[in-house]
Amino acid sequence: MSVSNHLSVNEQLAQAQNKLIEHLSHSERRYSELVDNLKDTVFQINSDYEWTFLNIAWERVTGYTLASTKGESFFAHFHQEDRKQCKTLMKQVVSGELSEVSVQLRFFAKDNSPRVMELSCRPIKDELGNHNGFSGTLSDITQRINADKKIRHMAFHDTLTGLANRRLLVQDIERALDHENTLQSVLIYLDLDGFKGINDTHGHLVGDYVLSEVARRLRYEFKDLTSLIARIGGDEFVVHLQITQKAHSETQKQLEKITASLQQTINELYCYKQLTTQLTSSIGVVILQDTAMNHDNVLSLADAAMYRSKLEGKNTIRFYDKEFEAQQRAEQKFRNELTEAFEQEQFELYYQPQIDIKQNEIVKVEALIRWRHPDKGIIYPDNFIDHLEESGLIIDVGGWVLERACYQLDQWRSMGIDNIRVSVNVSAVQFKAGDFVDRVQRSLSKYNIPSHSLEIELTESVAIADMNDSTDKMHKLNQLGILIALDDFGTGYSSLAYLKYLPVQTIKIDKSFIHGVPDDGYDAAIVESTMLMAKYLGLNVVAEGVENPKQLNFLKNHDCQLYQGYLHSKPCTPAELENLLKVSEHV
Repeated sequence: MSVSNHLSVNEQLAQAQNKLIEHLSHSERRYSELVDNLKDTVFQINSDYEWTFLNIAWERVTGYTLASTKGESFFAHFHQEDRKQCKTLMKQVVSGELSEVSVQLRFFAKDNSPRVMELSCRPIKDELGNHNGFSGTLSDITQRINADKKIRHMAFHDTLTGLANRRLLVQDIERALDHENTLQSVLIYLDLDGFKGINDTHGHLVGDYVLSEVARRLRYEFKDLTSLIARIGGDEFVVHLQITQKAHSETQKQLEKITASLQQTINELYCYKQLTTQLTSSIGVVILQDTAMNHDNVLSLADAAMYRSKLEGKNTIRFYDKEFEAQQRAEQKFRNELTEAFEQEQFELYYQPQIDIKQNEIVKVEALIRWRHPDKGIIYPDNFIDHLEESGLIIDVGGWVLERACYQLDQWRSMGIDNIRVSVNVSAVQFKAGDFVDRVQRSLSKYNIPSHSLEIELTESVAIADMNDSTDKMHKLNQLGILIALDDFGTGYSSLAYLKYLPVQTIKIDKSFIHGVPDDGYDAAIVESTMLMAKYLGLNVVAEGVENPKQLNFLKNHDCQLYQGYLHSKPCTPAELENLLKVSEHV
């Protein structure tokens, strides 16, 4: 017989009750241990929104004790603006409109530090199914929110200056153009004049200081105005300014004052440790008043106005207006026509003779590009070379000139004219290209032209822009047998200082000096000293722009080897040059 059979019913019930209590206590301890080890706050509140249960995570996260919190209002430490939203959501859960509350709330910890809590909770019901409060969790997501903000900030702001970047600027412009408001949008495009020189001379630490200081000055200038300030390039800044709409003339006057003050502020001295330096700024302004202006081109309009400021001497302010717009359209049309000119083979080469003064013979010709426009006739290079360089088309056109000159040499050689050298002008963009020497060699090889029949002409500014790269390429050309001439000598730099480093064989005296000889004593002295120096350095001299016998006699008397100019011949077509060569053979 079992022991239980000797126990009374009451004793058996008491024993079962004790076991149940022991089991419940054990379960409660396990539940408490589990809940207290959670990093999130687990809570219950009653129907009056008072705390009734909290796990120990509450103290770790908020600094408030459990004892001081229980019985307190659930909303006590939440941001005032968020309390109403939270109450509304909880009432919607009670009414059955929502199944649970899930929301982010701003919270103040005991040390008054701001936090962001993610609340998730569901309703509690009693045995009769009546609402009896809420249970749920509070998760501290402050670090995650701050990390997200930092990532978003980095995505839309410049790292160095903290200003907006191009992406945020474009979004701001789009909002302004897409929404009607009483404010008028203006773009102020600012570029620092000479900033590259500061970077190259003083290093990037100084350059970064200058950029950060410019950003500070921009913030100061526009602190009382509705604006967004952005850094969109190395030393390029844009202010998207919004001002009260007025008549166009009044708006422009207001902007003239604003930009004049801005320019004065930017142009003040920059002091970094022991270094003091100064910069100027070029500014372009566009008023976004036309609904036809789209998001894609408004920045380019401001950029165009700034670039015009650069072209007109820097440290100036230019507005994009109707006249400017018409000029821009005309320039764009011209650039499009230039592209068509290359594609439709409208370019031609003319050749101007260079004459040996002693022998009075044509020994060399300079290849000069012309554009035979279908409507405007012949257009000279001074009117389109800059456009070719700006568009990058100069690489292809320059390559065509090289190859066409070699083709013409081949044609002349087949006619028995094999004692002529062709001199080809090369632009800065073309010369800087990494494959320039290879392209020259390919053009010579294509037509089997002896390398000594080709001469490359470089201006001083091109030759010394990057001395190491320039001298390396020039030496390679010399090794191929190609001669090099320095064009426009004396007009750009202190030429004598560079001549000893540059592997050139010929210098060309610019026509601006030849024009005044022999009557202008200054020009005569320059030409005479240049030819004397060239003689001692073993260089040939070509005088450009010789137009009368007095100039030629002066050159003869000072042992100039070659000359070119209208006194002998204007630039010729290949056929015209061939006739000149035939005439010279019979002289």
